[in-house]
Amino acid sequence: MERVVTVFGSAVVRVEPDVMSLRLAVSRQGPRPRDVIRETQQAAQIVRTLLGKAGVTDVAASRLILAQVAEGPGQARGFAARIGFTAVMPDLSRTEEVLIGVVDAGANEIGAVEFHTSRWAELRAEARRRAVDAARAAAEAYARAAGVGLGSVVGIADQAVGPDPADDGHPTTALAPDAIPVAARVAVTFELV
Repeated sequence: MERVVTVFGSAVVRVEPDVMSLRLAVSRQGPRPRDVIRETQQAAQIVRTLLGKAGVTDVAASRLILAQVAEGPGQARGFAARIGFTAVMPDLSRTEEVLIGVVDAGANEIGAVEFHTSRWAELRAEARRRAVDAARAAAEAYARAAGVGLGSVVGIADQAVGPDPADDGHPTTALAPDAIPVAARVAVTFELV
């Protein structure tokens, strides 16, 4: 019989965000496809120009999508065109200004505003170290309770991290999050000696 103990450890490191990503779109509808396409492209160009003036240099746009709009089966009403954007903004002090600006410039869909950190890899490594430390502490407690010693690590498995149950309820999509969580969870198997 193998003498091991497997325990889970988790950790959350909180950090002030320093990057925002924004998904938005420009869409227009009308009876003639040529006019709808032209209006959508013009509005998209105005939005792109505004983003550039706001210092947002990491902008990606989708291809134009054109679809027929119907009121019911066989009842064509016109056409709809759409161009989507994803923008990454490092200057969080301009969040509200940019959001209001893109809407004023013609964006009529705001899909998501999310806050991130440019230090994700570094902070995730720290959270993983802390998760392993937490697992070791749990394993030591179990070994002491069982009257045995704790040996070497024989296996580590990274676990998927879902929504943080210890989160304080402030989503990273708020317009001014104080901190965003960077979490890690591991399963560690130790020898018992």
